Amino acid sequence: MTTAVVAPGPAPQPAGPDPDSDIDLAAVAKLFTPAVVAARAHTEELAFEQLPGPTRELLGGYAAELRRQTFTAGRLAAARATAAIAGRPHWLDADDRGAPRWPDGTRGSLSHTNQLALAVAAVDQGDELGIDIEPLATGPGLLDALRYVCTPAERARVAAAPVPELAVLRVFCTKEALYKAAPPEVQRGLTMQSVELDWTDPPGGDLDPQAQPLTLRAVKGPVAGRTALCAVIGTHMVAAVTLPREPIHSTPTQDQDGQ
Repeated sequence: MTTAVVAPGPAPQPAGPDPDSDIDLAAVAKLFTPAVVAARAHTEELAFEQLPGPTRELLGGYAAELRRQTFTAGRLAAARATAAIAGRPHWLDADDRGAPRWPDGTRGSLSHTNQLALAVAAVDQGDELGIDIEPLATGPGLLDALRYVCTPAERARVAAAPVPELAVLRVFCTKEALYKAAPPEVQRGLTMQSVELDWTDPPGGDLDPQAQPLTLRAVKGPVAGRTALCAVIGTHMVAAVTLPREPIHSTPTQDQDGQ
C-alpha cells in the first residue's frame, strides 16, 4: 500500500558550486514521449529517519549509510513527481521484487547517483518508463569493465568512438534504462550481455553543446526493436525509455563471448 504524505516542496538549489548535485529537469523531461514530470532530490536533503516508518522498513535490516541516503533521496524525488501527477505526494511502496510500486493510475522510474536522485512519473497511458542517470566521471571506470558492459560488436564501436569513455557510458546507461522499463518476466536473468545496441555516433562529437539526444536501438535480445534516447545533460549522462505495456518474450541469451 502506498502511503500519502505531505512532502517538502521542490528541491532547493545545491548550497555549493558542485554541478554533480544538480540536473536540468526540463532537459530530462524532453527525452520522454508521452510527457512526464521530472523531479530531483539531493542525498543530504532529508534524513533516512525522517521517512515514514513503512517506507524505512522497505530497506529491511542493516543498510550502509550511502544506501540509506540514496534510498531516501529516491523516495523524496518520487514524492515530488507523484505530487505533480496525482495531486498529492506519495511515498512509494515496493513490490515483491523490491522494485518501486507506483500509485494506481501513474507510472514512473527512479535513478540515482551518490549525490542526486532523479524520478520521472506520468499518467498511466499503457507505457512503462525507464530512466538512468550516471555521472560523466564514471565513464573511464566503465572502460575497465568493457567486456562485461558491451557485446563484441558494441566493444568495437566503443573502441572506435572519438571519446570511448562517453560511448561506453551511453551503452551502460541505456541498458539500465531499458531494464527498468522491461516487464518483470524479462528483467529476471537479464544481463548487460542480453541486449545489443546500435546507434549512429553524434556528428558534432560527444560534447557538442548543440548535440541532440542520441537514439539507440536494441538489435538483439528480448527488447529488440525498442529504442532509447540518451543525452549529456550538464555533468551527467541520462537515458530515457518508454516501452508499450505488451508481452515481450524473454529468450535465454548466451554470453556473447560464448561463456
